Amino acid sequence: MSFFYTVKYPRINIKSLSIQKVNLTEYKVVWSLTMKGVAKKTESAIYVDYENEKIIFKTQLDINRRMWEVGENSFFMNDHVLVDICLIAEK
Repeated sequence: MSFFYTVKYPRINIKSLSIQKVNLTEYKVVWSLTMKGVAKKTESAIYVDYENEKIIFKTQLDINRRMWEVGENSFFMNDHVLVDICLIAEK
């Protein structure tokens, strides 16, 4: 069984809808997350770190898998899944 039906839905897309600066190293972001052809809004904080010639962006998304009908009822699988994202950019 494929939880994500990857043959029919080969991609998961995330797009920022709004970005609000909290301070020098933190931003609040509203995202549009599309899985299995269904787009839903979610929010997270992005933390920015500067390291030599690199800029590091980190965030964690708390996704309710039930909103996208991912997986079946399970005693062992939590409805909320945490996804860590890290992007490293060079200056």
